[in-house]
Amino acid sequence: MSRSAYRFLLPAAVFAAGLLGFAAARFLSPAPDSVTQVGDTPARGDAPAAEADRIAARLVAACRDGVWHTDKEWDALLASLPAASFDRIAPALRAQLEVPAQTELRRVFFGHWGRVAPSPALAFASTLPEGPWRDATFVALLEGWLRTDLGSALAWIRSSASGSLRTETIHYALPLVAALDPHAALDLLQLVPEGLRSSGYTAVFEAWAANDPVAAAASAAKLEITYS
Repeated sequence: MSRSAYRFLLPAAVFAAGLLGFAAARFLSPAPDSVTQVGDTPARGDAPAAEADRIAARLVAACRDGVWHTDKEWDALLASLPAASFDRIAPALRAQLEVPAQTELRRVFFGHWGRVAPSPALAFASTLPEGPWRDATFVALLEGWLRTDLGSALAWIRSSASGSLRTETIHYALPLVAALDPHAALDLLQLVPEGLRSSGYTAVFEAWAANDPVAAAASAAKLEITYS
């Protein structure tokens, strides 16, 4: 082949290689729709925080209309929240949680929070104004906690709760504890003042009898306790 032919073919080969490189780049690059444009949407890490803020705003708005009541939608929504969302919602909702009449709001909110993150829920509830409705809030919190981590919930009752609050939380916990470990439930009942144990014994033995009526009856007979 003559030198002139080589001079003609060399530029053509370079041009063809360039075309192949361009086509490969177009083929391997992501489609336009998959490319994230700065400023189009919040960063993925911000989405849970934004959702928590929206839920807080909805709850605050609902409370402005009067006493808040739950429904299937609210229960499902709160049950789906991670612990971090409760941490973010609670401060925004503080004013509403401190309204004595908002009993159901505290019961449902702290019940779900106690299920997923009892420690921060307890810490926040402890900052609410003292009074009977705050004690009821602790009981609501324990409702979720006892069902997810019985051991740590009982440890808190034994070491942290005191007075009428401890008596109330023990009476609430007894049926759940008795269904799992009746002897532990009887031991827990000893923390209640003697004159207030009657209904507790009934709760323990009824729950025990549902699982093992013979053993429950034998233990009740030794303690000279009757239950229906």
